[in-house]
Amino acid sequence: MVFYQAGSLALMLFSFGVAIIMFYLFRWILKDNLRALCVSYINLAWLGFPFALALFGPEISAAMVALYVGGSVFGNMWAVTAVSTEKLPWSSIAKKV
Repeated sequence: MVFYQAGSLALMLFSFGVAIIMFYLFRWILKDNLRALCVSYINLAWLGFPFALALFGPEISAAMVALYVGGSVFGNMWAVTAVSTEKLPWSSIAKKV
């Protein structure tokens, strides 16, 4: 079982922040919200987690879970805005997530 460890919040915020930067960078390059979301929202659980476990062992689990949570929060919030045709207020986005 994975419990909170020091630095987990920082890893979540790092993952969230990098995903935001990647989204806006690729939205500028690709001129398409949905494609930019596909590039910036990386699901670490499917490929990253097994590779990290194989390379670094079970002690990396807490860090990978924290990175995954940060990316997941980004993916859920930005998916609503990326496929929406009009600009939504943050309160509406929070309700949909």
